[in-house]
Amino acid sequence: MTDIRLVLPAAAAWAASALSLVVIAGVHPIEERHATATIVSVIAFIGGALGLIACRRHPSLFVIIAATAVATFSAATQFMTWTAPAFSEAMNSPVQVRAEVDGPLRTALGVSYLPVRTEVVTTETSRGVRVPITLALTEGRLETTEGATAWPVGSIITVEGRLRPAGGSIRTAGYLDVADPSTIQVIAAAGVIDQLAERMRQGLQASLPATPSAGAALVAGLAIGDEEAMSPELVDQMRASGLAHLTAVSGGNVAIVVGAVLLLAWVLRLPMVLRIAIALAALVFYVVLVHPQPSVLRAGVMGAVVVVSLLIGGRRPGPSVLATAVLVLVIVVPSLALSWGFALSVAATAGIVMVAPVIRARMESTPLGERLPPAVTIGASLTLAAQLATAPVLLAMGVSVGAVSVPANVLAMPAVPAVTIAGLAAAIFGSIPVAAPLADATALVGAWIAEWIAQIARIASEVDLLRFDGSPMIAGFAVSLAVLAVLAWRRGRRRSVLAIASLAAVVTCAWALFPPGQRSWPPSNWALVQCDVGQGDALVIAGDEGAVVIDTGNSAREIDRCLSDLHIDHVAALVLTHFHADHVAGLPGVLAGRRVDAVFATVWDEPSAQSRGVQRVLGESAMALRRLTAGAQFTVGDGAYSVLWPRRIIKSGQLSSGSVANNASVVLDARVKGLRILLTGDIEPPAQAALLAMPGGFDVVKVPHHGSRHQHPRFAGWVDPAVALISAGRDNEFGHPAESTVQAWREIGAVVARTDEHGDIAIARRSADEQVPGAGWEVVPRRGAVS
Repeated sequence: MTDIRLVLPAAAAWAASALSLVVIAGVHPIEERHATATIVSVIAFIGGALGLIACRRHPSLFVIIAATAVATFSAATQFMTWTAPAFSEAMNSPVQVRAEVDGPLRTALGVSYLPVRTEVVTTETSRGVRVPITLALTEGRLETTEGATAWPVGSIITVEGRLRPAGGSIRTAGYLDVADPSTIQVIAAAGVIDQLAERMRQGLQASLPATPSAGAALVAGLAIGDEEAMSPELVDQMRASGLAHLTAVSGGNVAIVVGAVLLLAWVLRLPMVLRIAIALAALVFYVVLVHPQPSVLRAGVMGAVVVVSLLIGGRRPGPSVLATAVLVLVIVVPSLALSWGFALSVAATAGIVMVAPVIRARMESTPLGERLPPAVTIGASLTLAAQLATAPVLLAMGVSVGAVSVPANVLAMPAVPAVTIAGLAAAIFGSIPVAAPLADATALVGAWIAEWIAQIARIASEVDLLRFDGSPMIAGFAVSLAVLAVLAWRRGRRRSVLAIASLAAVVTCAWALFPPGQRSWPPSNWALVQCDVGQGDALVIAGDEGAVVIDTGNSAREIDRCLSDLHIDHVAALVLTHFHADHVAGLPGVLAGRRVDAVFATVWDEPSAQSRGVQRVLGESAMALRRLTAGAQFTVGDGAYSVLWPRRIIKSGQLSSGSVANNASVVLDARVKGLRILLTGDIEPPAQAALLAMPGGFDVVKVPHHGSRHQHPRFAGWVDPAVALISAGRDNEFGHPAESTVQAWREIGAVVARTDEHGDIAIARRSADEQVPGAGWEVVPRRGAVS
């Protein structure tokens, strides 16, 4: 019998931790959150104690109650620490922090972020609170520092800045705005292990060849989870083909590393105890190499679960080992309970441990399966099991899932171990100065093997066979059908299984042909739509002579999806407000299969890589880029567009200057169908202040910079809109939109609609007859309701 005794306690702990985080994180302000966390912890302690006493004679219930109480208490105490009075007193005040660098420097959307673990937070009234926070630095100010390698992971630093709340974040207690990076001082170097890992990371990057670029980027992704070199197009293709999990450090990557070490130890005929010790040491170092963030720790534990399950006897003890891992992780790192990555890892591991052996046995019992080599049946069963197990999670996330992902993974899988091992070998050789030629050769081999995966992703991403757009509803439907089918099969009711399968086929086909979102989308008489393109910007304005598109987001697939849903095949004008990737990387998705008459952009060609990429893509379509500055005008049908900004370029250098590229965004005053719309790109306070001298008063505004905290205090009042649209990715790592910004727009009476909460958002006329007196406009979200 399969041991599943710990499955229910693990599930209960997971649910309790998630619920506690949602309840506590949703409370504002920080003082009330601390009180709520305290109350939840007391309830968990008292309720758990009473439940344990009542159920002491029922072992199963006893364990479930204990797991639930401990998980709830752990989540609550985390927030109690993060919102302690000593820490909350420091909010919005200058502080000095002594901290250990906890992850790599990441730069996106004009801001750089450095995660740290604080050892001391000092204000006039508080000292000694230990919490994880994130340093926030603007991109332009980093030029005065030594760059990202100036603060390697593991270094102890001191820094001065202004502390601000992290909103409802469950991963960081606050953000420290650093006005001057020169205040960051390294007072203690990283340890020997961290330094070795840093040399290996740098060695791998230095050894990667320029060609093939996609293959080289995938080597870094598969080996150490570094996706920085991957182009937006490649990222889109990997996601659409179902191969994106390969570059996210997962249990599979860890299993490859540990498996390679165990194989080498077996070849050397080392004793079993020594083999296991070396494998565990390799696992620990690999976690350090790819940065010991919670997601990586989760991947390490899940990978170890697979290996341990195989070593101690296959699938029978698997559920208990997996449940133990889940139980420990959600208690030690409560934030994992709300992590999609964690859910995917658990699902994939459960599929590999429990479902794969069944699939393999079924395959090998068929005439064709008997003739196939064991490597083929094992690989196919593992891939199919993982895909089936993770499909409901992906659908719940809103990710499209297609049948092509299974063959794509089967074809790509043989190359994954070779690329991973080649990348790690290049990293090892690259950390040794005299072995640089070996690193280059190994990385080149890995890049050419990885090019196979890139080509599979490219081809598979273009196949829409049985592809479904995800939603929590269809995910629940899929899980329900699967459970019913399994129960019917185990009870020998084959006719029931056939009926369930038939019903699933009919409903699935109906869902695929008539997706729920398209039955009522787009709304009739829509004037503009803020597209949900994740963490980026893309807005569409309707026109009788073609649509006007403002920015393209970061994903070609997402902007193509939005335009296709709106039935847009003619774009009269495309305006790229500035060249950050989250505004321009989706350009190929706009051009694909559509007539585009003109493309406009700002005069500031930074970041240069994205600017050159845009011009290269346009050149391939025989199109030229036209520049816009203040005073320019153009019309599309009955819509008139006036350029309000840039009138000048605001250079960096002053503490309040912000990002040059953001402040060079094209700002448009669009007058369409009786609406006055302000389109702002990512302008920051200096550019916003320059606009205050012009006539204000708009009906609709696209809030600057994804609703970040970088807003001029008088800007919202100057715009004075009825509707404020914010484009931000769900659960994005930048904390957009900022709570203070959302509140500022609401305080002036604007209805705030956000893509992270509502998906695509339309402004549509209530009446089909525009001449009807009193006919007005309404906000129509694709999901949920706008309050």
